Amino acid sequence: MDIEGDIILRDMESADSQLLEKTFMHTNHSTYTSYYEEMLSGESELIIALYNGELAGYAKLDWNDEELEEEHIPVIKELHVREGFRNQGIASRLMDELEKRAAAKSQYCA
Repeated sequence: MDIEGDIILRDMESADSQLLEKTFMHTNHSTYTSYYEEMLSGESELIIALYNGELAGYAKLDWNDEELEEEHIPVIKELHVREGFRNQGIASRLMDELEKRAAAKSQYCA
């Protein structure tokens, strides 16, 4: 878990799939459940951002993107921050964390 000021970053937990679906209505619960399963298997990482204890956003890093699998380049697939939480540095913190994680395993990130 990474804490800076009012922003807390943490790895996705099982119960988050329903919260994400409810908050980001552009997809369904099964999508977030599959994201959690991918995270458990090591295929991806999904980071949750909380701002003052409330879900503010999330970001997803795939380790084995279908298009770049031969090169083993991690790919930042999603970055979402709720409208009311934008311009608070949340997206920047999520990107910094994804880049840090990618750099630990690869020289490149797409």
